[in-house]
Amino acid sequence: MKLYLLTVLSIFVYVALPLSTPPVSGAEAKTPKVLLIGIDGVRPDALIVADTPNINQLIASGTFDPTCQILGDRYRENNTVSGASWSSVLTGTWADKHGVHDNSFEGRNYGEYPHFFEYIKAAKPEAKTVSLVSVWRPIDRYIVSAADIRDYVPLAGVRTTNLNIPADEVREDTRDGEWHHLLGLRRGGKVHLFLNGEPVAETYDTAGDFDLKGEVYHIGRDARGDRLGLKGDIRGVGIWNRALSESEIRTVAGGGAAAAPVLFQEGTPAQKETPLDGSLRGLTRGDFTVSAFFRTTDTGRNILMGNYGDAPGGHLNLELHTDNRVRLYVNPTDEEQADRMVREEQSDGTVADKAVDVLESTDPTALWVYLHQPDAGGHRYGFSPKVPEYMQAIENVDRHVGRMVEAIRSRPGYDEEDWLIVMTTDHGGYGTRHGGGHDIPEILTGFLLVSGDAAHHRISPEQTFIVDAVPTVLKHLGIEPDPGLDGRPVGFRD
Repeated sequence: MKLYLLTVLSIFVYVALPLSTPPVSGAEAKTPKVLLIGIDGVRPDALIVADTPNINQLIASGTFDPTCQILGDRYRENNTVSGASWSSVLTGTWADKHGVHDNSFEGRNYGEYPHFFEYIKAAKPEAKTVSLVSVWRPIDRYIVSAADIRDYVPLAGVRTTNLNIPADEVREDTRDGEWHHLLGLRRGGKVHLFLNGEPVAETYDTAGDFDLKGEVYHIGRDARGDRLGLKGDIRGVGIWNRALSESEIRTVAGGGAAAAPVLFQEGTPAQKETPLDGSLRGLTRGDFTVSAFFRTTDTGRNILMGNYGDAPGGHLNLELHTDNRVRLYVNPTDEEQADRMVREEQSDGTVADKAVDVLESTDPTALWVYLHQPDAGGHRYGFSPKVPEYMQAIENVDRHVGRMVEAIRSRPGYDEEDWLIVMTTDHGGYGTRHGGGHDIPEILTGFLLVSGDAAHHRISPEQTFIVDAVPTVLKHLGIEPDPGLDGRPVGFRD
């Protein structure tokens, strides 16, 4: 794959290089500023052949590596997924340091190896830092810190409601081998989780009304089988096609009953599935409640009930997730989500709008902007330059990149500023997946672009890694990178 990329790129660069401009003399006297752009799930072989004139111009005026690796030679144990990779990008360290090996973010060590804004603030307290994240909330929720302006834009329109509460927000140890009660419900446009009769979390419902899909509803697991099923005991399973009141929730959590359940099993269920018909199938056509008592000491993922995996959409799961987390997952059908890529584009566009506004109305030192839709297109249609929907997602992102670059060039003080634009991705993809890709080049290979007057205008002569992005940003801002970082500055003329 590497030989293919370099062959294609040699033709591409020959055409694109005339667009570059020579370095401006006296650039060292200008004020250094940085825009770091993360684009999720971009295979470089797709990027090279896509119709991306704005990114092409950045490549022509910078150093570009289409063989950037998402895992290093020293440490390769983390999964090839977004949580681990974006942690590596944004901290400049591999997972043995930042502690994130998968998308659970269990073991995160950002106190010792933080988001790069922390280094900027330590060296330049007056610097203004900006973080703008589209769709994939864990980046904003877990990784980002020390941001003066911080915004997260969720997926527009109807979408999955995923109420997933991390361990540090759950005050009780749910894996202590004692009986606990977990209840999830939807009431009046919000979804809620209750643990042992007490509220632990709520959020706005975005899934809307739909029918549950599949033939059966599973207790103690979901349609994917026993692999993620409850490794422990379950009893007192209750399902209602209405939202229980606060007093009813306390009654049920205390071992009492609430009226008119669709399904209720007092003892440990001998039957792990019940037919999905009638009122049970229509459970998610309005407000609902699902609840169960459980007992386990397993700290991994344990599903109390659900139908995920039985059909493409139309799911409702109540779960114990990894590291003491609890979860209510409401996933509408494909019909409700048919315009997923349109809504991905809307959300990425909103983030680009916000970036343009920041560039026009404030004086930022460093911006981190994250765009999501290529990953969504890859998972839905396939990660490949032969997949039109995937290529369209990359080309959509290019337009947003162009708007941000134009906003930079239109700044009143642009002639006195020295902007460096750094761009990378977290993984490629193969088929419709990228997890477990330790031996798959199409997954392991990303790209790294360093563009601006301070950058060489060439294909990178050396192998780069995603951990190189932060040291590159820090060097441009005149900040000595922390010696604990695993990456190194790349792409500079000097």
